[in-house]
Amino acid sequence: FDDPQAERHSPWPGAYPRSEAASIFYSLAMPWAHPAFRQYARTKLANMQFTSELARRLAGTGVTANALHPGMVASEFSAGNGTYGWFMRRFLSVRGINVKAGAATSIHVATSPELERVTGRYFVNQQPAPCSADAQDLAAAGKLWQLSEQLTSRVATTC
Repeated sequence: FDDPQAERHSPWPGAYPRSEAASIFYSLAMPWAHPAFRQYARTKLANMQFTSELARRLAGTGVTANALHPGMVASEFSAGNGTYGWFMRRFLSVRGINVKAGAATSIHVATSPELERVTGRYFVNQQPAPCSADAQDLAAAGKLWQLSEQLTSRVATTC
């Protein structure tokens, strides 16, 4: 919450490498610790918290909100993300699933009659999946909602 736009450039851990050599090091030696991966993890957590809060706010309306993980999809998702993105695209071209398989969970969650009233859940491989305690933190979800309102109202006033 203290750096929602990931603008802070602090030393290890969590800051984007300032040099291409540092990015290559992260990419090869510790890809899971690369700041781009860590930022992706934070945004996935925020996605799950936001979905939880949205589902709570929509309760009783007949509208549902769910989050999902499409899988490791071989796509251009990480294009423009420097060395790390290049390495990730190479890795996913070998280990990732194709785009059609990656879309399967999204399609299932959006169209499955048995999920018509399911809300506030997280899905992986077309199945409900457990969430971390952080993802289920209702106070954090509410705080994220407020922050999102602040950030989007700033944008709306400049358009």
